[in-house]
Amino acid sequence: MQTERTVLVVVRTITTVAWLFDILPELVADTRIQVLFTLNGRPSAYEAGVAEAVAALGGRVLPWEQAVATDFELAISASHYGDLHQLRSPLLILPHGPGYSKTISLPGDGVAPLPATQAETMVALSHAEQGRQWRADDGTRPVVVGDPCFDRLVASVAQRHRYRRALGVRDDQKLILTSTTWGRRAALAVAPDLPARLVGELPSDEYVVAAVLHPNIWVGHGAWQVRLWMHRALEGGLRLIPLRDGWRGALVAADLLVGDHGSVALYAIGLGVPVVFAAFGRDELVPGTPLAELDDRAPHLDLDAPLAPQVAAHADALGRPYDDLAARVFGEHGRALLNLRAAIYAQLDLEPPGAAPRVLPVSVPCAESQTVRSYLVGARVDGTSVVLERFPATVEPSHLQLPARHLAVHADEPHTGLRESAAVLCCTRPHQDVVQARAASSALLRAHPGCRVAVAGDNARRLVVSRRDGPPLLATGGVSPDVLGSAVYASVLGNVPPAERIGIRVGAAEHDVALTPLSRTAPQAAP
Repeated sequence: MQTERTVLVVVRTITTVAWLFDILPELVADTRIQVLFTLNGRPSAYEAGVAEAVAALGGRVLPWEQAVATDFELAISASHYGDLHQLRSPLLILPHGPGYSKTISLPGDGVAPLPATQAETMVALSHAEQGRQWRADDGTRPVVVGDPCFDRLVASVAQRHRYRRALGVRDDQKLILTSTTWGRRAALAVAPDLPARLVGELPSDEYVVAAVLHPNIWVGHGAWQVRLWMHRALEGGLRLIPLRDGWRGALVAADLLVGDHGSVALYAIGLGVPVVFAAFGRDELVPGTPLAELDDRAPHLDLDAPLAPQVAAHADALGRPYDDLAARVFGEHGRALLNLRAAIYAQLDLEPPGAAPRVLPVSVPCAESQTVRSYLVGARVDGTSVVLERFPATVEPSHLQLPARHLAVHADEPHTGLRESAAVLCCTRPHQDVVQARAASSALLRAHPGCRVAVAGDNARRLVVSRRDGPPLLATGGVSPDVLGSAVYASVLGNVPPAERIGIRVGAAEHDVALTPLSRTAPQAAP
């Protein structure tokens, strides 16, 4: 098929691949245009997987030597790095983040690379203020287009419930998103245990924790190593956002960002998400930029103090105190793709298609996570009411001071030591009827001498509570087996015999549970 124009897209890292492939379909989906790709001629320490990623997406890749020897109507790069001056085509440089806040996002002299043919270089800005960061040059033309990523984030807010549901966040829970850029000042470098600490110190029924790591961390260390570092946090319920996509949906869903000087913080304030810093590399930022000023105004975590009260206070923060900073980062709201396309088609000397580019909601995140099978539980008993607070036991939150502290463990917990140490054991798989549920709970007591309470349920959502120091009980009320087991155990521990009804509060959820003694002969097995 014969096309009228050819556009070269220069990729250098996984970050730039993701950024460019995200916007290109709405910019150059035109049968008059052929899009080709090339890897920047100067290697990056984080280029692993770039060629494979482009090939997997179906892009045609040219060798760099061929790319710099060919005249294209336009070349597009999401980075100023590398040997872009060797190109023989007009050049469009896009930021792969909100503006140019970091010193590494700008050339040292502030001058954009010019192609070998002295063709024009356009520098796309998300806001006019960024123009002062690029030194005026006869061959450089700044173009204020806005930020297509931010526009998509804003378009996604109306579907926030979808992103929260995809991450397993209930309406009565808060999502705490921790993000880290790369480098020695990044949150992961300063506080490598932060994801595990958040998972371990925040009550599991009130909070969900998700983590976003900069692509350079995944590429520089390898996915296996990243998961190894995160394995305890993952066992405790962490939602680990994958390398190439998902961070935007997680940010839309978040109630609080625990971050650093990475770009995610700017997108957060643009959306009105509360921000608290766990680390901040001020010396890596361009002075006077909104991100540098955010460091002066936003709160910082005290990493030497308990995190739960700090997180609770910041997650409940009201208002949008940083809108003035966001207004200096994000301009041309909702028009970034339209403006970018206009600049591209003007350079190509083509009439743009009639339909405007679509600003679509971001994709739903598909996070890596594991089922929590063991909880460290604290309980307070007040008459016939029990309040529970639960934390993942695998993260070893041994410093927590909890009343009536005990372990509640699922029967399929692979960690033998946790099962053997459990005061409460439960079967999460329903049985056919109460008779089978009673047999299962009794078997758990016999097999685990240290267990005081065992719970199993049937397909009708009835639960059998077997106790080492009392007759079994039959419970109804829609509560989970592990929660009921902890409530009964706390009552026994407090010398409060279970009443006919017991109120259980765990997180924001309240349950009214009916308890009746279970005789040896009733109810009958299901036919």
